[in-house]
Amino acid sequence: MKKKLALAIVLGISIFLSILYGTKLNQAYSPLPTVYYDGQKRAFTYLNVNHKDLLPSFKEIMPGDVKEQKILLKFGKIKRKTKIFLNVNKDTNSDVLQYMKLYIDDKEISFNDEYILLGTFTKDAQSTLKV
Repeated sequence: MKKKLALAIVLGISIFLSILYGTKLNQAYSPLPTVYYDGQKRAFTYLNVNHKDLLPSFKEIMPGDVKEQKILLKFGKIKRKTKIFLNVNKDTNSDVLQYMKLYIDDKEISFNDEYILLGTFTKDAQSTLKV
């Protein structure tokens, strides 16, 4: 009888902890928006995004809001060093850009142009862009 009670208590606690921490783990390990560059095809593929929208949390931003979005950059089939630029959409309000900061692998990128150099990458490289 004591064994069954102990087993029930342990089982109840483990179910509670798996529910509690399971939701936090799912949030922590949810897939990042990912941009994959195929050097052979010279083409980008967008993963874990809707309609190539890499910054969904920025749609309803208001003055004073602080938002952060990470984007995983992956590169494959690159035969030589390749410079990758971020192109600012001409429809974007350029005044907003003065309040944004960009980081590649935690190093700040300075920018004030329509094309922003993210870096020079080689075969099978991977970096994280933080906006």
